[in-house]
Amino acid sequence: MIIRSLLNLPIILTLACISLTSFANKNDSPHLDNEGYCVIDIPNDYERSYDQQKIIPVPDVKGHIIRIHEQSQKLKNTKLCNGENLVSATYYALTDYVDLTGSISGYAIFKTDKGDRIFIKATGIASKEAEGDLANNQTIGIVIGGTGSLASASGDYQYIGRHNRIKEKNITIINKLRYKIASDDNKKPVR
Repeated sequence: MIIRSLLNLPIILTLACISLTSFANKNDSPHLDNEGYCVIDIPNDYERSYDQQKIIPVPDVKGHIIRIHEQSQKLKNTKLCNGENLVSATYYALTDYVDLTGSISGYAIFKTDKGDRIFIKATGIASKEAEGDLANNQTIGIVIGGTGSLASASGDYQYIGRHNRIKEKNITIINKLRYKIASDDNKKPVR
């Protein structure tokens, strides 16, 4: 299983590099990048809380677990380019870890003050440091749709942080959403 996860590493790193160059050198949030995407830096000072989680030990190597969980986060002062504000984020994820090192896949749903939502599908990797009790986590994703004024959104998402699921500790380093709304001529079909 670990070997299979490692085979995905070059793909994940390539996508991460593309995402990093798309997000580079912009500090104003929100702002439009040179491709017309709205870029939002989601502030790092909002704690995530675990709403529910289920852990299943895998009886192969010591410390191997599969976990499904839901986290929520209240947000403030996170303006979108259309003037709406993000007020919450909910994360649904599946992790496959051996001692905090492994793969992550799941979804994020961001909600605005008007009730509109934007949906992200994401994947990532986590790697525990040899010393210490935190793992480094990098997750990238794509915008798969939304509701209301965000119904025809497309774009990408990047999260870099550190975590320890046992201590329920999450430290956000980078949390960026990059999206644009399709014109009326190019709107996505409703799913």
